[in-house]
Amino acid sequence: MTMEDQWQAARARRLRDVELLMVVFAMVVTAYAAVETELALGGRLPEGFALRSAALAVPPLLAHLA
Repeated sequence: MTMEDQWQAARARRLRDVELLMVVFAMVVTAYAAVETELALGGRLPEGFALRSAALAVPPLLAHLA
């Protein structure tokens, strides 16, 4: 493996790490937005509401990473 190959492999790993961080960030933002929307509408949040809302955002994001 040449130095160029090693550099390319390291770069690919860093990009993958950044993409995974973006997925986690999107999950957090989606959960927060879901909770804020529900509370703004005067509703009560059922247990696990934010987690279920965030889980709906994950499959499309993970499909993008595959």
